[in-house]
Amino acid sequence: MSPRAKRWLKVGLPAAVTVAAIALLVREVEVRPLVDALLDAHPGWLTLGCAIALLFNTVQSAEVLRHTLAGFGVDVSARGALLATVGNLAIHAALPAGTGNVGRIAYLARHEGADLSRSTLAAAALLWMKLVALFGLAAAGWLVADRPPWWHAPLAFGGFAVTLAVALAAPRLARAVGARLPGKLARIAAALEGGFGELRPAALALGAVHAFVAVAIELVVFQILLLAVGAPLAPAAILAWFPLVVIGAKVPLTLMGLGTREAMVLVLLAPLAAAPALLAATLLYSFAEHLLSALVGTLLTYRFVRSIVD
Repeated sequence: MSPRAKRWLKVGLPAAVTVAAIALLVREVEVRPLVDALLDAHPGWLTLGCAIALLFNTVQSAEVLRHTLAGFGVDVSARGALLATVGNLAIHAALPAGTGNVGRIAYLARHEGADLSRSTLAAAALLWMKLVALFGLAAAGWLVADRPPWWHAPLAFGGFAVTLAVALAAPRLARAVGARLPGKLARIAAALEGGFGELRPAALALGAVHAFVAVAIELVVFQILLLAVGAPLAPAAILAWFPLVVIGAKVPLTLMGLGTREAMVLVLLAPLAAAPALLAATLLYSFAEHLLSALVGTLLTYRFVRSIVD
């Protein structure tokens, strides 16, 4: 297969899976109630949810990035972190998974003088801290939810324990894995391992707090959009289940998790609300948390890419 065909496959396959997943979901839900729920969404709640999502996906995400970078000894300006964050939004939606993060790291290296290996580690740490926070929230939800199924506790508490243990043992794991890699991969692993030498625990802890707030706000936005369609759920139910939905949607099967996220909501929250309302709220969530930010980012796509390659 030619390189060009591979590139098209990387973009086209997730797009095709996304369309197919949404089509199957719509077939499983009555269309008329779904359309009515979307059209009758309360404009005030909808505007509030979109505004909060956009604010936290730009300004607050930039602060999370800046503090996480500082935790690895990389100091960047607030403006540089914001531009890198918006640039990430500018290119991540329509390109293969991870492209936006690569562009963000390249921008910081070029315009902020950020060390490439430490910036890469910080980007990976940021994603991992959010994963730890999501499992932690799901575990907290198990403590307050009304009789979740037996498998929820092992998944939530086990996921939290494993992700937290990996985060704490990351320097040793990097050293052990790097020693077993051949040639070029070993040199890359050694460069990344060196990034752990500049750790600033206080700054990294502050970045972890910001990451926790960021994922908690995603739950708040979902509840606001449930209010918009007139189907609010108990906070304990959202705390127990929606973090698992966010985690599942991060698996790069579809574009921005579209289809995956909606399917998981219908499966996990089906006993708690009508399917059309759940699907409507989740589609609005996908718009507020992902599509809206991507649309804003596309206004800067050309300029951002040129700022890296020129």
